[in-house]
Amino acid sequence: MLLTFYLLFIGLHVSEGCTLENRGEVLNIAAHAGGSVLLPCYCTDQHTTPEEFSWKKDNKDTWEEISSESGQYRARVQLVNGHSPGNVSLLISHLTEEDGGDYQCSVEGAHLIIRLTVKGCRLQNRGEVLSITAHTGGSVLLPCYCTDVHTKVKTFRWKKQNRSTHKQEEVSSESGQYRDRVQMFNGHSPGNLSLLISHLTEEDGGDYICAVKGSRLTIKLTVKGCRLQNRGEVLSITAHTGGSALLPCYCTDLHTKVKTFRWKKQNRSTHKQEEVSSESGQYRDRVQLFNGHSPGNLSLLISHLTEEDGGDYICAVKGSRLTIKLTVKGYSIHFFIFIPVLLFLLGLGGVIYWRCRGQRRGQTESGEQRRMKKKQKTQDEVTYSTVVHSNTTRTTTVTLIGEKTEYATIRVN
Repeated sequence: MLLTFYLLFIGLHVSEGCTLENRGEVLNIAAHAGGSVLLPCYCTDQHTTPEEFSWKKDNKDTWEEISSESGQYRARVQLVNGHSPGNVSLLISHLTEEDGGDYQCSVEGAHLIIRLTVKGCRLQNRGEVLSITAHTGGSVLLPCYCTDVHTKVKTFRWKKQNRSTHKQEEVSSESGQYRDRVQMFNGHSPGNLSLLISHLTEEDGGDYICAVKGSRLTIKLTVKGCRLQNRGEVLSITAHTGGSALLPCYCTDLHTKVKTFRWKKQNRSTHKQEEVSSESGQYRDRVQLFNGHSPGNLSLLISHLTEEDGGDYICAVKGSRLTIKLTVKGYSIHFFIFIPVLLFLLGLGGVIYWRCRGQRRGQTESGEQRRMKKKQKTQDEVTYSTVVHSNTTRTTTVTLIGEKTEYATIRVN
């Protein structure tokens, strides 16, 4: 009995066919370019196997069949009914803005409309001109990204306006002046199209265009080179033989990294400029640069100076130079005579001073000792006596105050 009822239930269930969920309605779905989207279409009972179904897209008032074998959807669409026969939803991958539109799912005469909106990349600050300043030798990030950073951009370009030809040239790490110096960020975040340029030169300055379909952004990049402090002037510095001299030369912005600069000296005999190097010539192991500690400080330190080091020195970078007139003074013969004499007089004065001081100290000590001895003798030898006079012979007793007492008999007639 139960078996009969079960078989009857199954038969009625199968005979009912597929009842399409949300039939007759219009569903709105939004997705991002470069991503994937699932267009839902299924029977109310997903165990039901529909006898027939189809997917079509509205293409200018005509419904075109969607197939993975041809057209714009080649190898990009997939049905998900393999696990559940009543689920005929459609998965579309690698979306483009052209995939947007109205899709129709038809199952056994019932229809469902899905309106798909595919969001492409709309650049942040699109249509504007951004200004960025950087320094030679450094790096700069040119920002360009979609308002929705989850958007996957299929095609975009970076170009630079050539000032000479007024044409836009492709910016690529593979060739030209940017070889191995530029890096993209869309590999980490699909909607981030920013461009990183390293090892900047002044030639990198100019107008850059970040362009995607229907949207573009312009960035005006200014690359500051080294402008020398006191450029075009002549500084005078005086030093002495055997000492050191610092020849100051630095960029107005010390953060500027200078790719190439030179120190030269004007040869008084040949009137030619000769390279100043620690590796050869009269400056071997006597000169030191400071740009290793501060990139914009190009100052030159010369040690163990000789009179021959005097002269005109030129610090030169691209488009800027500075001249320093160095005078190296030697010490005169009078100086070398004066120093020993001065040392002798100082030594003699010291000896005399210490001898006089010793004599005064001895005299002071001798006077003090004599006063102490005299005082002690006085205390030891003073005798106090009382004498009594009488017409008769008497014995007079004398009492002495001190360390000894003497007795005497005095006869008075």
